[in-house]
Amino acid sequence: MHDAITAAVEACEDLLGADAIAVLLPDRGRLRPVARRGLTAAQAAALAAIIQEDRAPPSLATWLGDGPATLAGWAEPLGLKLAMVRMDGAGIPLAALVVGVRGAERPGTMLRHGTALVAGQLQVGLAAARRVVEVERRQTPEPDTAPSAQIDPVERITGALTSVLRVTATAPTVSAACDATLPVLLDALPGVDVAFAWELAGGDDRLRRVAQAGMAPRQAGPADVITLDQPAGIALAVKENRATVWRGDLALWPQRLRNFARRGSYQTAALAPMYSGGRVVGALSLFARADRPFSTTELAFLTTVGGQLGGRIDTLRAGALVEEERRGLRSVIETLPEGLLLYDRDGKLRLFNQAAMTLLSGGAIAPTPAERGAFAVRSQAQPDFLPVAQVLREQLGREVRGAEVTLRRPDGAEVPLLVNTGRLHAADGGLDGTVVVFQDISQLKELDRLKDDFVNTVSHELRTPTTTIRGGALTLLRRGDRLDEETRRVLLQDIADESERLHHLVEDLLSLSRSKRGLHLSPEPLRLHRLVSRVVIGLGSRLGGVPLSVDVPADLPLAEADPTAVEQILRNLIENAVRHSPRAGRVEVTAAPHEAGVVVSVLDRGVGLAADERERVFEPFYRSPNAVAAGTQGAGLGLAVCRQLVEMSGGRIWVEPRPRGGTIVRFTLPAAGDVE
Repeated sequence: MHDAITAAVEACEDLLGADAIAVLLPDRGRLRPVARRGLTAAQAAALAAIIQEDRAPPSLATWLGDGPATLAGWAEPLGLKLAMVRMDGAGIPLAALVVGVRGAERPGTMLRHGTALVAGQLQVGLAAARRVVEVERRQTPEPDTAPSAQIDPVERITGALTSVLRVTATAPTVSAACDATLPVLLDALPGVDVAFAWELAGGDDRLRRVAQAGMAPRQAGPADVITLDQPAGIALAVKENRATVWRGDLALWPQRLRNFARRGSYQTAALAPMYSGGRVVGALSLFARADRPFSTTELAFLTTVGGQLGGRIDTLRAGALVEEERRGLRSVIETLPEGLLLYDRDGKLRLFNQAAMTLLSGGAIAPTPAERGAFAVRSQAQPDFLPVAQVLREQLGREVRGAEVTLRRPDGAEVPLLVNTGRLHAADGGLDGTVVVFQDISQLKELDRLKDDFVNTVSHELRTPTTTIRGGALTLLRRGDRLDEETRRVLLQDIADESERLHHLVEDLLSLSRSKRGLHLSPEPLRLHRLVSRVVIGLGSRLGGVPLSVDVPADLPLAEADPTAVEQILRNLIENAVRHSPRAGRVEVTAAPHEAGVVVSVLDRGVGLAADERERVFEPFYRSPNAVAAGTQGAGLGLAVCRQLVEMSGGRIWVEPRPRGGTIVRFTLPAAGDVE
């Protein structure tokens, strides 16, 4: 008897996490505590007296929370939630098991069913112990009522429950938990042939089969999915949230359950819900080919297993949801163009994204393999440029917004950053960490510089022609009648030339702007020797006396391009070559067949370009240091416009050094197709 009581107390502590336990047995007509945990002797005696006065609940019925007012009043000062089971019958006079737990978060259903299961085991153990005493007293052994025959089933169920608790606590998925649990159920319940586990899915309107045991692969099982509006026994178990056993006349069974039983020659079905926090999340279904009754202890065991699996399903679902949200958040963080660093309250780096790694890996932070790819701040390269140090160490009550700082790399390069920081608060309102978001604003700074250069350059380029036009026009208006014919002609020519210069400057600006918005070209077959001649004649006095030679064969293959665009390209290249050539230097324009088209070259004898400048000259508003030093006019737009127009025409443009000094600019145009 002592062993049965000790086992019951340990089961209450280990399986139910009980804070208070009382085992009450009859002694001379009164209930008395024979084992207690978490209660004083006086408290246990008072409990026994209260239960003695009210014998209304039947055998193995459980009470929880809303029972006799005297018992509830006794438990309330102790902060206990109680589950009580009265035991009688099977040779056991009135006895009771009372289990109490503290904490409102404990599920009452689990406590009630678990207490009933332990009480059933205790009742069997006490009955077996009393039978042993009677047998020993009469010295007439009765093998069919030997203690082992009574204790083995209970020990089997107890061991099975322990196994279920172990496998469900460590299973990584719902299917793994159910796959590991179902064979344990078959071992604990002899005579049961097959078992299935179902998970509530699809918005809680259908059951999905996630595991099965005891059925050969070739055997036909139940449907993979059962909707709750179907006449299936498993659906009833879910809707009613209670364990149910179907036996006897199959005609009384639900239709789908009856059909499956007939196919497998099953005579018994046991159905139990899987629940968590009072909410059903799945179900268990077991089938036996024999007419097999299920005892109250076995049903309590199935209910407890259902609670364990239901709790694990809820935990796994919550974990999967958290993991999905974490992956989504991580994806968002990784795709941010801004760098992000997350520090804990001790200033240790906990999180970073790819943008931060790319920008700062040059020295501010470095990978630490031991931390599985995390980044640790190196003391010799502490990112003091980040205001995070102030927020963490000085506990500032403000957040940093829009701070412009400079990152100095080990190679000496400087990167301008725009930094924002925010404080992460713990539940108690204290500092829990700091998030730092920073953006490389090099391009923004470059745009600011280009804007300033544009304003300065265009202002300068506009001043000379507008001054000439204004001066010439005013002179003609005020003194024109007193000037000789030659002087008036010179003034008018100056006005015309400078107006043309302004016109081309505006055209270049408009072309550059239209090309970025999608300039539309109208290509057609071109004879380049005629077009080049037209451009050279149109330049006229703008050549400034610089010698110009043209070598464009008349039999050159036809080119496919927009004539207006090609004229603008040639005019810009020739004017640019003239500006950078000395008066004695010759500018040459040549053309020749090239691959699937033609190549046009403009050569000058200017000061030339350094190797690192041959690509930059095609940037808008860029002017080489030599041109600036020599005071050469120009807005730095001509070559940028040329590149846009050439590439839109399907060709390419590049710069080469000219032997014995000077520069060659070449561009290609595609050949025209078949032309009649």
